[in-house]
Amino acid sequence: MIPQLARLLAPAAPPVRIGIVGCGISGAAAAIAIARRMSGPTELVIADASGHFGPGFAHGPAAGRGELLNVRARDLSMVPDAPGDFTNWLAGQAAGRDDAAPESFQPRATFGRYAGERLREALSGSRNVATTLLTDEAVAAEPAGDRLRVRFRHHGCQEFDALFVATGYGTREPSLRRLGQDPYRPLDAEMAKAARNALFVGGGLTMVDSLVNLRRAGFAGAATVVSRHGLLPRPHTPRHADVKMVDLRELKSLSAILRHVRRTEREIATAGGDWQGVANAVRCQVQDVWTSFTLADRQRFLDHLAPYWENIRHRLPPELHAELDALPPEVLEGRVLEVRRRGTCQEAIVEDVRGRLAARRFDLVFDCTGYRPAVDTPFVQSLVAQGLVMPDPLRMGLAVARSGRVRSAGGRSGPPVFALGPLGRGSLYEITAVPQIVAQAAAAAEALSRLSARGRARHAASAAPWGLRSFA
Repeated sequence: MIPQLARLLAPAAPPVRIGIVGCGISGAAAAIAIARRMSGPTELVIADASGHFGPGFAHGPAAGRGELLNVRARDLSMVPDAPGDFTNWLAGQAAGRDDAAPESFQPRATFGRYAGERLREALSGSRNVATTLLTDEAVAAEPAGDRLRVRFRHHGCQEFDALFVATGYGTREPSLRRLGQDPYRPLDAEMAKAARNALFVGGGLTMVDSLVNLRRAGFAGAATVVSRHGLLPRPHTPRHADVKMVDLRELKSLSAILRHVRRTEREIATAGGDWQGVANAVRCQVQDVWTSFTLADRQRFLDHLAPYWENIRHRLPPELHAELDALPPEVLEGRVLEVRRRGTCQEAIVEDVRGRLAARRFDLVFDCTGYRPAVDTPFVQSLVAQGLVMPDPLRMGLAVARSGRVRSAGGRSGPPVFALGPLGRGSLYEITAVPQIVAQAAAAAEALSRLSARGRARHAASAAPWGLRSFA
């Protein structure tokens, strides 16, 4: 009876204050997981400079022309313990494509609306979490006792007990594109119809979106793609393909894994199966394998295999691949060194695989080289300067555990900081797709919930009246 009385007399623990910087898919996944997992009073502050809370750039402003997801609806969910949630949501939406079947590839904007809706529902339905949304940019952070102080451009400073960095790829303004215009900038239909030719720098999924949108806008000229390895995206199968595979970590080395995967692919092909199933099976193990690699093996993979893996990993919906295949672009293996204005045209300096240079002129040039994790922003760099986070050894992002918990310089202790999604690419590699991000956010929220519960227990014990404390 006395321990219960001690808890009743002890003052309530103050709310845990959590900050999330960035609220695209990574930030939204973190907020949803926090709203579902935190069992005590929590104040959540979510800041995003764009104001697109939930969809983010890729599923919001960059998805306004019907661009399709490259993942089937059945494999997407913002709710970690409800894997079919997106499909269920589609079933009740008039916006679903075709019959909104689980095997379908939906527009990115549709998934963005779903993500935003699930975020609003989670925040409004949480009994323990009170949320503030800030349309603002975090510009710096520093330790403040046992908390972190974050400075915002317009809302001053706020202190947090835990921080989630979910800035992903950041945003890149069209004016900062070095090798042509931003492929997601609105198209001028008259300019598209008048153009005789167009150059696309980079040969990935962004190139396909850009080229298909240009043709739909009336472009009938010649299309040229310059890609370092001369690869174009490959298609998904009409139906999902699954293959069982051994635990690749048991094979010990990158060379042994490569031999096993190639042998499995040949066996599947001989049996009339699809190579895509092998890629799916490997993808499920990438984090396990990557974290078991030595630094030397990781570097060898990046130097020799990464482009080929990315080519079979990130595939096109069958209908979009058919549209590309019907009018294939010219593909040049090499790289574009420079693009400069020449009158009404743009001149590209192209270096081929033999090192030969050529100057070619185009009416339109699109920079489809993609995005890198946004580690060079003032906010992230301030975290690095304070020793609160550190780059991964490959300098691809930040050093993180699988939950996203950052590894600080020198192993210093402090408030928990999590870097989610693409920021952890160098540490985990397979952490840029929705399923992996949602799973990571759930693991981070679970870890934070346990820390918070232990903190409340310590507070209750330390705050109990002196005469009762020893019994609590």
